[in-house]
Amino acid sequence: MIRLRRFASRLQAEHAAMFLRRHDINAVVVGDYVEAILGTASPKMLQVELMLLDEDRKDEAESLLEEFDAEPIELEPDWEQETQPELTGLDLSAFDLSCASCGYDLRNLDASGVCPECGGEYDFLGMIVSRHGPEALEALYAEVSVLRWEKRTRCRECGEDITALPTRGRCAACGRLFDKEVDR
Repeated sequence: MIRLRRFASRLQAEHAAMFLRRHDINAVVVGDYVEAILGTASPKMLQVELMLLDEDRKDEAESLLEEFDAEPIELEPDWEQETQPELTGLDLSAFDLSCASCGYDLRNLDASGVCPECGGEYDFLGMIVSRHGPEALEALYAEVSVLRWEKRTRCRECGEDITALPTRGRCAACGRLFDKEVDR
């Protein structure tokens, strides 16, 4: 498995992988949030890489990625707002929701807007993820997690339970590469 490219966005990386798979090139996206050690604070950064499973097709894959880059992804207007979770399922008192510029407590205001004290823009969702990590939103997805864990996924090679493993990876028992989306 070799790295083709690093992406700052999982969405863009997944689109590139799907583009390659449509051309019969087996590619997967790996990576997640990792801690970056900076002094005493450890913010989380997204590191996502597009990996090629067949080394012999590297030149073809890179050529296709150039084609992919030439045709930018066109997203529906306001797609981002439609995908943001509804924050009413969170106890906002558990989070630091003060203005990054002046420290004003924004807790009793709308989920995004302009700070009444200094005029700086804010967004609760972005603040929660950047200050507390994406796992702070876990309660919003509790139903999805429960459903995902009910169905067991097994390795096609040896039958090992791989339910708790990421969508793509290697079976710990036999070492076979798997992709739960492709191997359904």
